[in-house]
Amino acid sequence: MATGFVLDIGVKLENGATVIDVERDRSGRVYVAADRGACGLHQFATWGCDSQGNCFWGHYFDTRSEALADLVKRAGR
Repeated sequence: MATGFVLDIGVKLENGATVIDVERDRSGRVYVAADRGACGLHQFATWGCDSQGNCFWGHYFDTRSEALADLVKRAGR
């Protein structure tokens, strides 16, 4: 990870969303579930993240529980 950056619950990402959970898959790839706030159609998302907290490969959801279930699935758990 980049110096000074810790990807953890409560961290605000570069895109403005707040991390609500973090998982890693078996290869070490990091995925997060995040609350995007009232910024669009879907308040919650899961993304793959790099070591600087940049997010990609988004899946978007209306509820926190849907996002958390997708996070577990994406991490292969």
